[in-house]
Amino acid sequence: MSKRRKAATIDAPQTLTEGTAQVVRYAALEREMERCEAVAEAGIAAIKAGLAVELAKHKEAMKPLFKQLAAWWAANQGELTKGKRRSIDIAGVTMGERRTPPSLKLPKDVSAEDMIAKLFGAKRPELVKTQHSLDKAAIIKLLGSDDHAEALEALGLALSQKDEFFIAIGAAEQPVDMDKEDASLAA
Repeated sequence: MSKRRKAATIDAPQTLTEGTAQVVRYAALEREMERCEAVAEAGIAAIKAGLAVELAKHKEAMKPLFKQLAAWWAANQGELTKGKRRSIDIAGVTMGERRTPPSLKLPKDVSAEDMIAKLFGAKRPELVKTQHSLDKAAIIKLLGSDDHAEALEALGLALSQKDEFFIAIGAAEQPVDMDKEDASLAA
């Protein structure tokens, strides 16, 4: 025995007047959402602009302090770390020296393309990346043409499309008079 499935009932409009009223309400809600988003975006933009000004002030004030502390560190590193560490904790801040992550440095006047050729010449192709991906736009174009569709379809490729319901809200219009709307559609 199969399981019983339950779904909520949908009260769909039954007449053109009811349908038009729901379209008008839907569009009004969509426009109100857009208005709310615009107000929020304007507020966020104003807050970000104010924040940028404040952060710029702080960054400028920090630059000379950073340089002064770096000079102080360089002159006093041995005494501060007792030669045992590369950093210290002071006033809730860790400061010192650290190594940056390793990065690849190519010989002077050697481009990446030249180095790739050298690596292939040295029989080290595993050190060169090759990336492959489907050119979906080109495949779709060819599947839509008569010339190459059969060969691609033989490989199992196919176009996929489906119909989907949509509602596109246009520019705000004058309020709809339901009595006139019904009369014009009935004619």
